[in-house]
Amino acid sequence: MISSDDIQTIISGAQSAALDDSLWQGWAENIINASDSSGANFVVISKPSNLIVRSHPFIDNPKGYEEYLEGMVLHDPQWPRCISEHRCSVYTDRDHVDLTRPDTRDYMQWQYDRFRFDSHITMAMNIDADFTVGFSIHFDRPNAGMAEALRPLYGRMLPQVASAMKLGFSHSELMTKAYWEGLSAREDHRAVILLDENGRMIRCNSRAEHLLADAQMIRVKDRRLKSAAAPFDARFEVLTTRAIARISPLGGAIRLTGAIDQTKAAVAEFFPLNRARRFMALAEPAALVIITDIAPPMNVRSNWLQDIFDFTPAELRVAEWLVQGMGDDLIAHELGIAVSTARTHIKSILGKTQTRSKAELAHLLTMIVR
Repeated sequence: MISSDDIQTIISGAQSAALDDSLWQGWAENIINASDSSGANFVVISKPSNLIVRSHPFIDNPKGYEEYLEGMVLHDPQWPRCISEHRCSVYTDRDHVDLTRPDTRDYMQWQYDRFRFDSHITMAMNIDADFTVGFSIHFDRPNAGMAEALRPLYGRMLPQVASAMKLGFSHSELMTKAYWEGLSAREDHRAVILLDENGRMIRCNSRAEHLLADAQMIRVKDRRLKSAAAPFDARFEVLTTRAIARISPLGGAIRLTGAIDQTKAAVAEFFPLNRARRFMALAEPAALVIITDIAPPMNVRSNWLQDIFDFTPAELRVAEWLVQGMGDDLIAHELGIAVSTARTHIKSILGKTQTRSKAELAHLLTMIVR
């Protein structure tokens, strides 16, 4: 049973975790242990969609929890109650579980069969206008009375815990913003899009916003990034899924053409990201998509490169793609040559231009042809 000393420890722990996300997991486990509970669930619910967007289960049956997320969550009577709360509150199953309803009875029996959960106490906390947090502590039948016994104690610590959680989410958002700014700082000439672990778009730069408005190469449906042209949909989806799942550390790429104007072309590259797995993140950055316009430069000054540096025709074609920030593999793909051949041309170009890196070379060439 939670004591007064435990309450102060829980409040202090939440306040510390607000600025150190790694502490939230231990904080939650401390509450579970102090409450003599059978398990718990921490969820973030989107109010506009009424869907759970993040969850941290403290449950011994992970397979049962997968079954819960795949369908049984729709029958759980407590989340509608959680969403309906317009202020932070504490409630138990006695407040909202109506066992005269057959569907509720069936769900509660399913829950008991899977997890031995018979009763619960929940702290519902409004984070902002769009999200609510529900932290539910569950008890088995021998300890079913604990939920009601803990109500006044949970009520005492709720205001401070809710404030700490709001601060924790704000801090996490600032961390995501800083992470994004670091990723996109040098990519103002290319479209850059950040996806979460569910493939939803978290952030994008101004170039990506332009492409989305143009709707020739990419589009967004239900916050998920899609190819604008139907022939590329399946491959685009596969590459997104592979990047998010980190199936390959190198990601993948696809060549896109315009949905209407097929003279337009671009390459979309998919990069998996190392995840921080932050407890309080509303969305976890999981993959980066970079889209490069690959329409060859139509500026006649590109021919000056031959005159200035004595490029061969093959080297000139490679140089035109280098100007657009293309990597060795993509240049080889576009020109129909081996990657080793592309690298040989690049090495020769570096020598003729007296530059030491592709970045330095691209900057020099851009100053000439743009």
